[in-house]
Amino acid sequence: MKRYILLLALLPLIAVNAFSQNEKSLYLGLYASPNVMWLHSNNNSVEPTQSKLGFSYGLMADITLGDYYALATGLEIAQLGGKMNWTDTNGTTPTPMMANYSLKYLEIPLALKMQTAKINDMSFYGRFGGGLGVRLDAKADINANLNQTVTSDVQLLRAFFSIGGGIEYTIAYNTRLFAGIIYKSGLTNTFKQDDWSVKANALSLNVGVIF
Repeated sequence: MKRYILLLALLPLIAVNAFSQNEKSLYLGLYASPNVMWLHSNNNSVEPTQSKLGFSYGLMADITLGDYYALATGLEIAQLGGKMNWTDTNGTTPTPMMANYSLKYLEIPLALKMQTAKINDMSFYGRFGGGLGVRLDAKADINANLNQTVTSDVQLLRAFFSIGGGIEYTIAYNTRLFAGIIYKSGLTNTFKQDDWSVKANALSLNVGVIF
């Protein structure tokens, strides 16, 4: 977690250096991301059972580092979650529990973006990095209790690794359409219950415009 915070703290310095070396250093954009999201755990005490569909959206910024490299960052409202089962042993008798979690985060991604030269106004890109997320909301359907607020059970911060790629198409001098796939893998425990060790993952289709 500390490494990601340090990288985000260095972002303004990297941006200033990029601005000083490139005439057009900053590209902004908007995007939407339908996704498949799920929970994962290597702990036998909980059992993630089913993925679910979600939707994320955000603002993006590509800070040029060279002709074919950029630092990709921005702000994203990300929806995560999934379904899982466990057994509550706090009572007098063990109770089977089934939950469907819907989690919302404000995420700050930070990735290195590598891009090919244009061919007929089209180029391909790949990116890898990670980011930090701050919990905005957490709801869950637990057994027969629907739409419960469970923010007290969910960690405030999350860190994640991301990797992906896609295609960009130039429609004007500084305007490009893009579509790509990004996989996000949680690095930190989603819940405050330490022995669960549950990570939130997502596979997203990113579609948007850069200008």
